[in-house]
Amino acid sequence: EPWELSSDRNGEWVQWLRSLRQLPVLAGRELLVWGDVPAAHLELLAELPEGVTVCEWGYEGNHPFEQRTRQLEEAGVPFWVCPGTSSWMSISGRVTNMIENIGSAATAGLAHGAGGLLVTDWGDMGHHQQPCVSDPGFATAAAFGWCVEAHADLDADDLATVLDVHCYDDPAGQTGRAVVGLGQTYRMIVPRPPNMSALALPFLLPQWPMGKAVTDGLTTTDLDAVGSLLDDPDVALGDARPRRADGRLVIEEVTATTALLRLSCHDLALRLGGDGTLASVSETDRHALAAELGDRIEGYRRLWLERFRPGGLADSTAWFEHLLDCYRTGRAERSWFGPFG
Repeated sequence: EPWELSSDRNGEWVQWLRSLRQLPVLAGRELLVWGDVPAAHLELLAELPEGVTVCEWGYEGNHPFEQRTRQLEEAGVPFWVCPGTSSWMSISGRVTNMIENIGSAATAGLAHGAGGLLVTDWGDMGHHQQPCVSDPGFATAAAFGWCVEAHADLDADDLATVLDVHCYDDPAGQTGRAVVGLGQTYRMIVPRPPNMSALALPFLLPQWPMGKAVTDGLTTTDLDAVGSLLDDPDVALGDARPRRADGRLVIEEVTATTALLRLSCHDLALRLGGDGTLASVSETDRHALAAELGDRIEGYRRLWLERFRPGGLADSTAWFEHLLDCYRTGRAERSWFGPFG
């Protein structure tokens, strides 16, 4: 993804690929490259060296997989389709978008001769989603990767059942239902920005005024509806019985996801009660938010170390810690865009 290259330097991109293809370590191997550059400059497809596979990626339900894969097929270039789990920058996922995205990729890939399907799962602006939030995407990719036609009508309810049977082994049928239900909360509010859920915004960009500009349309009525969903017994996992070895941990991850969403709704409702900024929230309310977030950070660190190596934890936690400081001071730095900014 050479974002820094101007269009008049595209030849350097092709030359770089040719240089890589000459490396002895890549002898007998296939070189995978993201499809950004050739998608925007189709003339480059004819210049690709042998042994290069283009990974055509896109993460929205309406990504033009059909058009892009047809162009690759016509150019005779090997390619994979690369949709995503829609989990990142969302806290709880974007299930409907994910099903549309993966289904579109698989359908186009099958029609135009894709060599494979790669489902991606990212940690953009911090890896704040719990592992279970990505499970619907992995299951959907497995289903479509196995047989596109058989899953053409897959919907969220079907997916919840599939997860309970094949992923969580929950005879009560509640774990998958909870995970999928949380993954639909992004649709319960306006706005719906691409590649993220607006419910993640307080954790990522607390300096933005809520209910205005890109967050226009956000209402306390919609936030209350999300809160009611979070109180639903099915989402609260009251009778869930996942029998897989790490079932207890999955329940903790779902519970932690629910708690973060609840905190987001509380934050957003308080802002909407003022002028949309964090500074308009009373000191008492901000300190209550800080206390809640402090507990959430502690739980986040603990759950991270249950699954992952320590690397990356400090970077991801830095986003929460920045918000914690904003709650305590009432000030949000306008230029904030992460710990590396």
